[in-house]
Amino acid sequence: MTLMHDAGMRPKDFGIRVRNNSADLQITAYNKMRNATDEYEYSSYFGNMVETPYLHFSTEPHKQNFRAISGFVADWVAAGRSFERQVTTLTKRGRYIIQDIPKDLIIRLLRKLKISRFSVSTGFDVNQIISSLTGTSDPSVDYFDIAFMDGNNTGENASTVNLSGREIYRVRRTCVVDKDTDRLNIGHRGKMGGPNDGLAGIIDFNGKTATEIVDEAKRLYRIDYKARKGEEFTKDKTYPSDTWFRFIRDRKPLLMVYFVDVVVDEEESNQEKQINEFRQEMGDTPAVGFMLGLPKNDHEAAKATNRYKANKIYNWFERDDTALGDDE
Repeated sequence: MTLMHDAGMRPKDFGIRVRNNSADLQITAYNKMRNATDEYEYSSYFGNMVETPYLHFSTEPHKQNFRAISGFVADWVAAGRSFERQVTTLTKRGRYIIQDIPKDLIIRLLRKLKISRFSVSTGFDVNQIISSLTGTSDPSVDYFDIAFMDGNNTGENASTVNLSGREIYRVRRTCVVDKDTDRLNIGHRGKMGGPNDGLAGIIDFNGKTATEIVDEAKRLYRIDYKARKGEEFTKDKTYPSDTWFRFIRDRKPLLMVYFVDVVVDEEESNQEKQINEFRQEMGDTPAVGFMLGLPKNDHEAAKATNRYKANKIYNWFERDDTALGDDE
């Protein structure tokens, strides 16, 4: 809707679909939707990964998110549970990880987070995630891990965040500011995390070593890549971040936390003043980003469907996309 408004368009010019159970956008006059159709989309958080490529530019949501994470960790440590840096054969250096967190505690934490509406639209929708978790009794999501993703620990730009006495290095991210929409765009790739971040938390599981689990995921991805692209996945290519969830059953769900050091994008030097004001208002509190992945689970994924009411313009776009696909 923001894109439509910014472009000066009306519904007759813009393809729109509204989820039938949306709490944020309601269809109030169904007689005006006589040309609309019901559309079904099958999507699931199982075997998938979502992240927050957009953050708030206002500082209070970051401060609230940091309080939520800090409070969660403090309570965990106060209860005598482990919160240590763990080194595995899969990562070059260890991550601070909290393991075996009951699902209800994760849901309680998610309810406290303030996520940019732009990241919600790309998939990190807390309400939908919670609905997915509460709507299943499958044991694959009974217990979660939380991994804290470190940035560079060397050089003059290295800085840390103290979390219950543990020093975690901030990740450095270039950002583009859109103050009018309260938005920080993370870089030009639209990615909060890196391609190997999802390897965190993969351990020996169900009689398989972590290395065997990852090697099998790579093998399955190469097969999928060849089927889609019609060519081999060569060694110079990088496995995408969702590989470690889309092709792995034998792991726990993972919530990744990023304490972000926000810097000016080189191509947006005119925004240096805004970024500096943001950093000054934040003080010692970091901006906070997230990534969430659930293990592959075909049975649960098959249950996930969203129903939309789509206007005729959307259906024209959909028809044209289908025709183009047939031509290719």
